[in-house]
Amino acid sequence: MTHTTIRNRTRLETILEVTAFLFILGPAVWLIYSWTEIPEQVPTHFNFTGNPDSWGGKSSLILLPLVSLFLYILLTLVGQLIRKQLRQFSGGQRQLPPLRLLKTVTMLAALKAEIAWLFAYIAWASVTTARGEINGIGSFAMVVFLLLVAATVAYPLLKTDK
Repeated sequence: MTHTTIRNRTRLETILEVTAFLFILGPAVWLIYSWTEIPEQVPTHFNFTGNPDSWGGKSSLILLPLVSLFLYILLTLVGQLIRKQLRQFSGGQRQLPPLRLLKTVTMLAALKAEIAWLFAYIAWASVTTARGEINGIGSFAMVVFLLLVAATVAYPLLKTDK
């Protein structure tokens, strides 16, 4: 494996990174643009069935893109540490083989997109619930999200290096 291959993102990683960025930026812009139309009280928590069980001021919505951005940055830093380890790989035995590390970097990119999607969805559902257009986030969305994250994390662990 060459230095260039390790350093550059794959096409899939690039797509996932752009997707994550758009799912962070889009809701932030949407919240700013529609701020005056958002009701003063919005759901701040949803129970297991997806129904709102706590309400608060609309300023709590600001946290959603901020937390999403924080998690994006955190996972990006973890990915950069892994890439640094890959660049320093000299062919000797290490705890994790390079292919596993590459799969982990791709997994982190997927997790960033999934987490950003979740926070975007929660922001949208909070506003539309407060407007009376829907009633909560729905349990189906949470089940899909949890299964997606579980599959994303499990895939690189199950696909062991031969």
